[in-house]
Amino acid sequence: MDLCADGGPHAYHPNDAKETNVNKLQGLDYLANATVDPLNFNSDDLTKNTWQAVVTSDAARHHPIRQSKSDPAEGFFVAMTALRISGYSSMQQRCYVNAETVPYIVRRPEDPFALSDYAFVLDVKTGKGSFAICAENGGTSHV
Repeated sequence: MDLCADGGPHAYHPNDAKETNVNKLQGLDYLANATVDPLNFNSDDLTKNTWQAVVTSDAARHHPIRQSKSDPAEGFFVAMTALRISGYSSMQQRCYVNAETVPYIVRRPEDPFALSDYAFVLDVKTGKGSFAICAENGGTSHV
């Protein structure tokens, strides 16, 4: 099982562009994982990347938006999920399902469920489980 930080206010921080040690990240995930092509991530000029997990200010998806003072984590990038919360602008972090507080699952193309469907996730080894919502569509590559 993979973990996904998308939608979390602390998911991606611009200062993590060159960081390779997961224990030293300010964000919850490597910044490269927020791009379309993590293996060819440009850490010297972030505008050279095409972003998929953070909100951008341009149609080409090259200029990521940072959270403002009114968002939960000022200075971090606005991290998106496919499922959105109505009543908020798409430029606000609160528009997206918060991966830090809401258990959610990621839908792969072959899965028989849709965004906003509920699930019960069970660890068969421990017998522990949790309800979750489907809040994201799956990607294919991670660093």
